[in-house]
Amino acid sequence: MITAHVEQMREQKSADASNRPRHNSAVRPSLSALHHRTVAIQLARASSDQLLVGRGIYEQDPKLGGILRIELPNDAFCELWLCEETWNGKIKSGEAVGCDFLVALDVSNVRSNLRP
Repeated sequence: MITAHVEQMREQKSADASNRPRHNSAVRPSLSALHHRTVAIQLARASSDQLLVGRGIYEQDPKLGGILRIELPNDAFCELWLCEETWNGKIKSGEAVGCDFLVALDVSNVRSNLRP
């Protein structure tokens, strides 16, 4: 009788686990979710953080694959690109900074691609 009850509890636990949405902390939303949304970029530096705010444009690049271009205000004189395949950072809610999303990056993950 106890064995049957334990087996029934195991079956219920297994059924509950299979119906529960799976969350893998290593999985993050696609950068395409940031398309046409306001995006804050938080650049973490040893001395302080810097916050840049722009608009995300997701597109396919023939060489890089899926990229998110963050168009910054004109006075920034640049834009930031994140490559779907290789970027390393975290996507969070941007509500606290008045944006749709906040992307937290370590400066060591940012590569400059200056063009003449």
